[in-house]
Amino acid sequence: MNVNEDCSNFDSLPDLSIELNGKEFIMKPSEYILKTKDDSEMGEYDEEYDENSPEFLAKWNGKYQCAPAFMAIDVPAPRGPIFIIGDTFMRKYYTVFDRTKNAIGFALAVTNNTKVNSADIENPYEEQYNDEIIDEILSLSKGQ
Repeated sequence: MNVNEDCSNFDSLPDLSIELNGKEFIMKPSEYILKTKDDSEMGEYDEEYDENSPEFLAKWNGKYQCAPAFMAIDVPAPRGPIFIIGDTFMRKYYTVFDRTKNAIGFALAVTNNTKVNSADIENPYEEQYNDEIIDEILSLSKGQ
């Protein structure tokens, strides 16, 4: 990934297409790039400040730092290259791990800014989840 650390090419980065089991999942640069406020030239400041606090913003130089949110693992071909897509991917796509079928399912995650029609969610299985599996997934997600 060709991401400039100073974010100078952030606006020209392409959407990223991740194909899993023949299905395409699209991520925008704002979803796969970590863009943080650059505090490297700020000198001494209280680490307790939130980066949106008036104290931080008064000293901030207005610059950003960018880095890919995915982690590459050095695995040679034919199995590699391999990337850990992790929480970056799971922020956008709700992920269900079904150990009974040894499968993983994905759906667009619902956030405060997302409106989802249930008819638009693809079911990765031919049959629907039964109520027991849904209850188990919900109880695991609540730590019960």
